[in-house]
Amino acid sequence: MIFEALSESLERGELWLRLGAMCRWHLRRDGQLTIKEVMVEPSHRRRGAATEIVRALSSVAGAKKLLARCPGDLPANAFWEAVGFVLMAKERTKSGRVVNVWLRDLSISTATAATNEPCKSPEMRDGSEAVEATTPSTPPHVL
Repeated sequence: MIFEALSESLERGELWLRLGAMCRWHLRRDGQLTIKEVMVEPSHRRRGAATEIVRALSSVAGAKKLLARCPGDLPANAFWEAVGFVLMAKERTKSGRVVNVWLRDLSISTATAATNEPCKSPEMRDGSEAVEATTPSTPPHVL
């Protein structure tokens, strides 16, 4: 199944690859570019690969905003904030895991991205009990 998804992304030109890193994404007609997966091999982490991916996706023709989802318990959440994404919502999966929804509006500069109406209260989209919003202070090691 993953091979089919990768093949389809490759055919659409929505697969970014470099030595030690990959990203699968999808650009919708409305300009929202959804980052499906980002993976960086452990030996290539902390060398700018994920930042390079975000920079490349930010310049995709027609992209107006970038959207990423990241499980709330992963240190990678600090990465999304560091590269100008704003926490917009929290979702709960069927298994109960909290997933943070990160957004980067490409029409505003990274310096002003923090004013992009972040999630002020940790309300869940499914209406369930709120989960406290926390961002790990340790550098990301999992993407």
